[in-house]
Amino acid sequence: MKLGVSYNIFSGLELLEGSIKCIRPYAKHINVCYQAISNTGISKPEIHEFVMWLHKKNLIDSNAFFTPIFNHPKDNETYKRNIGLNVCRLSGCTHFMSMDSDEYYKGDQLEYVINDIEKNGHISSACQMQTYYKSTKYALDPPEDYYVPLIYKIDGRSFDQAAQTDVKVDPSRKMKGKMKKYNRSEIEMHHLSYVRDDIRDKLRNASASVNFMDRVEYISKYYDEWKWPMPAYLGGKQKRIHKLKLSDITFQ
Repeated sequence: MKLGVSYNIFSGLELLEGSIKCIRPYAKHINVCYQAISNTGISKPEIHEFVMWLHKKNLIDSNAFFTPIFNHPKDNETYKRNIGLNVCRLSGCTHFMSMDSDEYYKGDQLEYVINDIEKNGHISSACQMQTYYKSTKYALDPPEDYYVPLIYKIDGRSFDQAAQTDVKVDPSRKMKGKMKKYNRSEIEMHHLSYVRDDIRDKLRNASASVNFMDRVEYISKYYDEWKWPMPAYLGGKQKRIHKLKLSDITFQ
């Protein structure tokens, strides 16, 4: 297997180096597809310098710049993920992961999945996730029950929001084909979704921000003032209060 990875980035840049280091030993090629204007119209010109820093640190092999062209954020995300897929295809990769900056994996678990896919020929795979709040010391309890696509075989397929999948996943990461579903004991994605230096930046630029834009300041203030053992408050279509449990996860 020659694994290619593409990161879809705009916010959460402080998490990206750690995420890349988790998967760098297993990837033939890593690229970032980035934009200086968010899907909600917020400008971040400093991101160009950040991407150049990633190159200087040898964390990435290439990059692609993207300017939003669609009105709907998910359409822009899907387009960006396909750009990253095509870069990996042209780089000679046989398999592909599409990731965001706040996604972490344990190396031994990722190695297990790579070996299993090579042995059994799965063309699509997915796993469940554990989401963290404020730091990796605090995890949502119970974990969220939807899946994240893991590794796809590079063939004639592309990301398509209309594709039918047998598990609930992010629409911008859908590809047609039956997915091999790994259980939590085999592999789990560790989602540092609410571990941010600037939670307002995340909330204002999230593709789902239309669902909670009127609550951004309230959610952010709650986050700033949060102390254990208070529950977590997340953005979403509904008011999302979650219990938390203590965690001792590390990614060394």
